[in-house]
Amino acid sequence: CREHEGPIDLVLTDVIMPHMSGPELIARLLEDGKIDRYLYMSGYVDADLGTDLIEEGAELLSKPFTPESLAHRVRKVLDGPGMQFE
Repeated sequence: CREHEGPIDLVLTDVIMPHMSGPELIARLLEDGKIDRYLYMSGYVDADLGTDLIEEGAELLSKPFTPESLAHRVRKVLDGPGMQFE
């Protein structure tokens, strides 16, 4: 992402990943000013993630999902206001 020239319209990232969590990735990209829209995905239910992992108001797509539900959620995030990480 840092090597990409220009803005990045949307980042789709898993919440739980090896080496760095999705929220940590998003925080770093927001600091760089490259993104302002992102979407998390996870196979864990909300209760399993814990309230401290994902910021309030963040978009979360639960796995498994269909191509249609992914497309719908991506469109919703792209059409909505930019997000701010707090």
